[in-house]
Amino acid sequence: MFKSTFFLSLVAFSFLSLTSLLSQTASFANWKDNKKAAYTIVHDDFGDYVTGIYDHAYPIATARGIAFSFGAITGSCGPTEWTKARTMMAAGHECINHSHSHKCGGTASNCAGSVRYGQADFGLELDGSTNLIQTNTGVRPLFFIHPYDSYTQTVLNYLKNNLGYIGSRAGTGSLNTTNFTNFMNLNFYGFDNSANAISSLKTSVDDVIAASGYLMRELHGIDDPSFGAITKANYTAHLDYVKTKMDNGLLWAAPVSEVITYKMQRDAYTIATPYTASTGTINVNFTNTKILNTAILKTPVTVNVNLGTIVGTFTATQGANTLTVSQNGRIVSFNVYPHQGNVVLKTGVSAELNNVSNLTAQTQAASTLLSWTNPTANFDEVLIVAKATTAFTTRPNGTTYTADANFQGAGTAFEGGKVVYLGTAASINVTGLTNGTLYHFKAFSRLGAAWSSGVAVSVTPFASGFDATACYRLTARHSGKVMGLKSNSTADGITLVQNPWTNVTNQVWRIKAVDATYYQLLNGLSGKVLTVQNASTADGAAMIQSANQVAAHQQFQFRQNTEGYYALIAKHSARAVDVTGDNTADNTPIVQWYDNGGTNQQWTVAAVACPVGTAALSSGRVVAFNGYVDNHKGVLQWVVNSTDLKDYYEVQKEDETNNFKPLTILNGNSKDALRSFSFADETLTDGENVYRLKSVNTDGSFELSEPITLKYQQPNLYVLYPNPSIDYVEVNLTTCENSPVVLTVVDASGHSVKTVSLDKAGKYQRIDVENFAAGQYFLHINAVGKRAATRVFIVLK
Repeated sequence: MFKSTFFLSLVAFSFLSLTSLLSQTASFANWKDNKKAAYTIVHDDFGDYVTGIYDHAYPIATARGIAFSFGAITGSCGPTEWTKARTMMAAGHECINHSHSHKCGGTASNCAGSVRYGQADFGLELDGSTNLIQTNTGVRPLFFIHPYDSYTQTVLNYLKNNLGYIGSRAGTGSLNTTNFTNFMNLNFYGFDNSANAISSLKTSVDDVIAASGYLMRELHGIDDPSFGAITKANYTAHLDYVKTKMDNGLLWAAPVSEVITYKMQRDAYTIATPYTASTGTINVNFTNTKILNTAILKTPVTVNVNLGTIVGTFTATQGANTLTVSQNGRIVSFNVYPHQGNVVLKTGVSAELNNVSNLTAQTQAASTLLSWTNPTANFDEVLIVAKATTAFTTRPNGTTYTADANFQGAGTAFEGGKVVYLGTAASINVTGLTNGTLYHFKAFSRLGAAWSSGVAVSVTPFASGFDATACYRLTARHSGKVMGLKSNSTADGITLVQNPWTNVTNQVWRIKAVDATYYQLLNGLSGKVLTVQNASTADGAAMIQSANQVAAHQQFQFRQNTEGYYALIAKHSARAVDVTGDNTADNTPIVQWYDNGGTNQQWTVAAVACPVGTAALSSGRVVAFNGYVDNHKGVLQWVVNSTDLKDYYEVQKEDETNNFKPLTILNGNSKDALRSFSFADETLTDGENVYRLKSVNTDGSFELSEPITLKYQQPNLYVLYPNPSIDYVEVNLTTCENSPVVLTVVDASGHSVKTVSLDKAGKYQRIDVENFAAGQYFLHINAVGKRAATRVFIVLK
């Protein structure tokens, strides 16, 4: 069994770390080491006439750390073949059973043209072949390949109940889902020795990753005269592709018995995580719901524990054994056999400190007023940090900080931002901000030397009036609910409702000035205009999102009171936008109401970040272009007003010379009335990926969007180890080996503390940090011909 380096992809557990949970939880990873999918290459027909499995497949796969299964036809195996089998098994490959004589064991109708064996032949074809493999290799096979892919239920029952087999290849040519349970009837993809084999093999890998499932790929010999042999070049290219997916944290390539027994354990156990605050101990308790034969287990399972609000660096023990732990943010991961007992996670920190509560920000011109409620007990002081553009990811370290409420002032630098408050008050007015820039604030409470996990709020300050390029959030004063749409539909007539802050794009509005007094509200995603359903003066006229029809119905006046709240006054009726009552339930309709001056007609108008990546076209046409990273792909989307269709749309990407090059072209008239388009870029590079949209008219004229940027960190690229560190860190420079590289270490205050210049980089470079103070550091990597990259590491003392 291969001992792969434990690797934890951020993408693999991002669903666990989206929020800070109130208590710790634990779960089994779908696949080992949090890989997205599982994959087995099975070589059929191992015997005296199939030389390519040992001569070619074995060295090619072993050199890449890929373990396969090979099915022995025991009647064609002599001493030479058994020696080869033992050699391959010693390298981690698995010998499985392909019968004694390769006769057909299925029904007569499925065995046309081949010799069929019946139940009377089980003693040779099943028992005999099993015993021969065990006698000659020392390992009893657990998996059976049916010759000619034909079988009967009688054969399956005999293999399972009489011989103790855990699985067989007996299904149809397709994927196995993540939740497959019938191991005796596993699906597979058939062999491919055609001229375009490499394309088919690549597709099978892409398919299983997309499905997050499990796939067996049937192959035979390599560059030999046997049935179904493929070329050595195609096989090598395929395994190179598999290795790339493994290195990117997407694929677990393992023998079939490892995959089955991993899934068996995942199905057979549940996990509980009681926590003892006084000792800082999490007991990861396993309870079996099914009885397993533990002697057959071939691989441990990966457990992810989300720490929730617990802090500390954890160690893991199972009985007297210490387990290897990977800890990233709030996630602790380890590999374990559950049947060997419960796991104890231990840290010296007893419990999470209480955060401040009710942290809010009231937007002002070039400033913002922060207010909060301090913890009721067990805290010494509160520290608040501010940073432009990006959010905070770390906690304070130590107790020596200088605060300055002016963002441009002398506050201590913190993770690229500034400390703006330190004390025990409950509010601070932060000044020195730039209008139209998104600022992130985070408040931490301290007790002794320990800091809480922190709570965050983000705002964009704005000057008097409204910035036409900014986005805003309207929140009802009386209930705190946000003006939003019931759904993400772009159709006309969607009723506006009061919704909690759940779908940013539906609750972000652009405020467009019509003249000095009146404005239009445009939804941040679709660009459709907020309007009144009709010109009726009756109370309760519903508000909808629609295209431009009657200008007066789409214009509003913002009337501000002395407390900073706004009444939204409809131009056509001079009525104020209101909620039907002081109802805090979701989906309370927004209506037209008389302006009586009550709190039900008042709104806070806070500048916020526009929908992620949104870029308007330079001509101002209604096209929302945005993107996000999902499963190592850059997903680009745009929505077009149905009256603004183009001949075609060209997605462009910035190259390393800062020039935009086309990625793809989509027909602008091929969509239905929804007018939504998308494209997935599978060529993300480490760091910033910059895109823009070119909209081309039939006459050849075109418009360009403003660029949008998707940040991506390629898994396993420039990995640092150990991290956290005490005396040194080692960076993996395999991708730029033999090239000039400059490594610069920068501390949390932005000062360069060490530079290493390499004329010819090796695979790894060690950086001594034993003289560094404890804290967070940034390693900037600049390699010739590569995009610059940054990695974060922690130094402990």
